[in-house]
Amino acid sequence: KTNSRQLVFRVVKPEELFREILLRQQQLRARLRKSRDQAEQLRDKLKLAQNSEEAAAWIREHQLIRREVGQVSHALNSSVEEMKLNQLGGAETWQLIEQTVLKPLQGLHDREMEQQRQSLESLRSQAPEPLSQLTDQQDQILKTMDQILNNMAQWDSFIDVVNQLNAVIKLEQVVRDKTEELKKKQTDSIFDK
Repeated sequence: KTNSRQLVFRVVKPEELFREILLRQQQLRARLRKSRDQAEQLRDKLKLAQNSEEAAAWIREHQLIRREVGQVSHALNSSVEEMKLNQLGGAETWQLIEQTVLKPLQGLHDREMEQQRQSLESLRSQAPEPLSQLTDQQDQILKTMDQILNNMAQWDSFIDVVNQLNAVIKLEQVVRDKTEELKKKQTDSIFDK
């Protein structure tokens, strides 16, 4: 005999679910912004460094930043998948976020940050890469993160506009329905007399 944990399902309107997903995406953007700030601090340390004595600390910092970028990427992928499964947004919306946010974020994690990790690891070897090269690579990581954050901000603005348009369309529909109802009542009252 055993007990399983309790599962609770909550059924919500599509608009409410979409709002929840967007809120999660905004929180992920805040996490990415924090990682970007940490990456900038690492870049500043690399610029000021005279030698590679602190290589182990830099590697740890870089790995923490990279891990956070990976988690944000995974969570964003999941939220877009949830939008697709619940048919929220539409194909253009999904493609927009995939092209402007998800793919660049995955590329940042898999290529640029991996290359920087290897470069930082080389500092502990017999033939370390120059600190100026590491600083340049870190600058490129920052530029990519800035572009992704900018795209995420544009994505939020796009969604706000779409939501406002949907609200206007619903309002117009209500007004049209009420107008039709009043028109019908007036027509019926004329013939009732």
